[in-house]
Amino acid sequence: AAGENVTVLATWTVAEVFVNVTVNGGTFVASKVNADGKIYANYAVTATANAAEAGKKFAYWADAETGEVLSYNAEYKFYPGKDTEITAIYVATDATVDYKVLVGMSADPNAEPTKIRYYVTYYVPEVELGYEFVSAGVIIVDEANYKEDMFYHGSGLSGMTDTAPGSIQVATGNQPGAAVTKSNCFSGNTYYAKTWVIYKDAKGVEHTAYSDLLVIDKL
Repeated sequence: AAGENVTVLATWTVAEVFVNVTVNGGTFVASKVNADGKIYANYAVTATANAAEAGKKFAYWADAETGEVLSYNAEYKFYPGKDTEITAIYVATDATVDYKVLVGMSADPNAEPTKIRYYVTYYVPEVELGYEFVSAGVIIVDEANYKEDMFYHGSGLSGMTDTAPGSIQVATGNQPGAAVTKSNCFSGNTYYAKTWVIYKDAKGVEHTAYSDLLVIDKL
């Protein structure tokens, strides 16, 4: 009626997003599927490489489209936000695998009403190359404050989250997947993020490696 106060309550519904996952040279288990067996996006999928044939050994998992090395672990956990195809790569038993530092990040923009859940992965070849893992963390900032030339760990960029949660630190330098939740993320806004890893090479020189830039629109 005229003159009466009206209260409007907002509702938030999680959108159901599904992805296709293809694993060549192994098997996989998805942590969340619906009644029809469809795989929910941004939930953990664990791939396990097949046993190597005689005279060969498992080397790494690679992106089937780009050939990019994804993991040196025969059991590989990832969080696909889009259709994903990976391939297990095998080499001769006496072949030398070209190890390098791997740093990755994926995210679930639909995790909670005002949060984005980021998934951090990294691999520092301590045993293989004599490197030493030091620490790891994430940098996250909204579009309004993003500056490409200042988007790095320790830059002091205004509005940027730059943190090294204890939950993602692994003394061995082999983090297969840990969650970091960013609060105060609002629908319609865009957020920029990277994982960073500090390590020392075999000569003791310190380096900082980053994942590719991840740009997420909060749903």
